[in-house]
Formats: sequence, C-alpha cells, structure tokens
Amino acid sequence: PSINSLSASTIGDSTATLEATVTPNGAATSVVFEYGTTTSYGAATSQQAAGAGNSPVGVSTLLGGLQANTTYHYRAVATNSQGSTASADRTFTTA
Repeated sequence: PSINSLSASTIGDSTATLEATVTPNGAATSVVFEYGTTTSYGAATSQQAAGAGNSPVGVSTLLGGLQANTTYHYRAVATNSQGSTASADRTFTTA
C-alpha cells in the first residue's frame, strides 16, 4: 500500500485529529496511526480498514487525552498482504 498524504488538524489542548490518504493497491489494507512525544511513538490507534481498491481512500482518527503545550510525533502505517508502509514522521503541538 502507499500513503499519499498525512496531516493533523483540529488541534486543541488535549485532542487532535490525524488524517491520511492511503492507496491499497488492490489488496485489503488496514491503517494505524502511531503517536507519542518521541519518534519511538509508544502509542497506536485501533486498525482502520482502507478497503482493497486502487484509488486513494481517506482515513482519520481523533486522539484524546493528550498533554497541553506538548509536541507529538506521529505517522501512519498501512499494511496489507503485499507488506507494510510507514509514512515519514510528522509533528504537531497541542495548544
């Protein structure tokens, strides 16, 4: 699978929404977002299905329980029968 885009939006003092666009490339694909205060991440969201098509699919998740005024690292990881793909590391800072 490929990860076409990755962003964080609606960032508050304890919440943020992570969004990615994934192309499954013809195999049933699942996506998780890994996040934490370092590039070791330490936390991950539940798996989300991205289908098995050949067109880009948007996935998103709302993170809660974050610490205010803290920089978080995050990435998306897409997995299917062809393997796993991780996006580049990104950051956001809570309010």
